Amino acid sequence: MKVMLLFFFMSMALAPQAIFGQEIKKCDSGILKNTSDQLDHLTPTLVLNFLSTFDQSCVNNAEFSEWSNELLFTLLNQNTEMVLLVIQDKGKDIDKKSILKEMESQTLDKVDILKLIEKVKKVKLSKDIKDEVISRLSKN
Repeated sequence: MKVMLLFFFMSMALAPQAIFGQEIKKCDSGILKNTSDQLDHLTPTLVLNFLSTFDQSCVNNAEFSEWSNELLFTLLNQNTEMVLLVIQDKGKDIDKKSILKEMESQTLDKVDILKLIEKVKKVKLSKDIKDEVISRLSKN
């Protein structure tokens, strides 16, 4: 457990970087593909890269919006703690407002929201973040 926490905090010290060190761009489908390809091997850096693609400007990109929404709910369901810790710890480096807004409406209904809310309740987070996420998920 200590090794895992150490790994988490070391990887979180990194700025968002995609493959080969290029800067993360908003609405970047390449990052979505990379995240999708790595679902079984997620790291906090991959999650941060994914979350760094969210932006208000992406609402006009239907393909990105649908894919990022589906992927967000998949990540939240499979790696609840990691995703929420990245949101909590890197909230100033990502568009947290857009991510939380996205949590209000699951486009494909693949994830059981009530079960996801129960997972969120069990994660050790700040009360403010936990309450905000639960509130947003409850709007589904």
